[in-house]
Amino acid sequence: MPSRLSIFVIAVLLAVLSVWGTAGSATAQSALDDSDVTPKEIVDLAAPATVHLGGPESSGTGFIYDAEQGLIVTNAHVVQGQAALQARIEGRAPVAVQVLGIDPCEDVAVVRLVSPQSDLKQLKFGDSDAVKNADEVHAFGYPSSFADPNSRAASTSGVVQASEAPASPGPSYPNFPATIRHSAKVDPSGSGGPLLNARGEAIGINTLRNSDDVERQFYAISGNRVQSMLDRLAAGESRNDPGWELVALSDPAFPASFPDLVAALEMQNDLVNRNIDGMYVLSVDSNSAADRAHFEGGDLITTMKDVPVATMGDVCAVLQSASSGDAVATEGLYITSGGSEHEYTDPWSADLVLE
Repeated sequence: MPSRLSIFVIAVLLAVLSVWGTAGSATAQSALDDSDVTPKEIVDLAAPATVHLGGPESSGTGFIYDAEQGLIVTNAHVVQGQAALQARIEGRAPVAVQVLGIDPCEDVAVVRLVSPQSDLKQLKFGDSDAVKNADEVHAFGYPSSFADPNSRAASTSGVVQASEAPASPGPSYPNFPATIRHSAKVDPSGSGGPLLNARGEAIGINTLRNSDDVERQFYAISGNRVQSMLDRLAAGESRNDPGWELVALSDPAFPASFPDLVAALEMQNDLVNRNIDGMYVLSVDSNSAADRAHFEGGDLITTMKDVPVATMGDVCAVLQSASSGDAVATEGLYITSGGSEHEYTDPWSADLVLE
């Protein structure tokens, strides 16, 4: 985990300008009919609506689901903790985007293009509940880094292996009770990209791959589940997001979150040898709930509500059981935080008031 995205027709130009102002207009993607379409037709449909997202720390993919408003849906882990986030739509210059809402425990986020764009295309959602094993699917995503200006959206094809597969990708990621497991290859930078059915409809958001040396096993959050979150996320109603970025101390990839891999590995081994476990705070957003509770990068969270937390799944179980306004008693240890006032592994406690 490094240290830190129907049918609309423009009948009257002024109707669009009332949303976008005088800077531009947007044209939505026309929906296909109910019959299956050729792979080329699916590429022509999806590529213009598939968006490359990037920031200083990492890059990923999203897709436009509301062209008129310039709204993009993607994975939370693609945009969380990113400053100066940008989007590149195929054939266009990079554009700044704003994160509107995020839910790290569902791994879904909605971002919006800051500058109006004309002639945008969008993808239509299909019914993910209708997905069956062996259905044909197509994954879209950007295979290379955002730093590559020549990167183009790529497509792969496969079949559904399981329509409701639980997934536990690792200690630094949330658990997913039900995903669409499929065989259409997804590159790391393809996280957040659409999974399409044979009609070119989005039935999921690709979020992870099997890391246990099992080939051709990829997982997508179901489209119906995603759709149930879009309105509140687009309205700025983030959930399960105190404003921190965490990595599990037990994660084999823990050292990769630091510029000095050797020093991070030594620290990880030392803490593990002391039988210490928890979630390490990589960064804290300004004016967030975590910031107001005085969390700092370098803290290690060991318990929340008197329950040990060693994985993101543990953290999410606590956050999802709490309500806005609740004060979550949290305890931990100073690791690389605390300055000269605190020693390495000194204990701390805080009340995290959820928003």
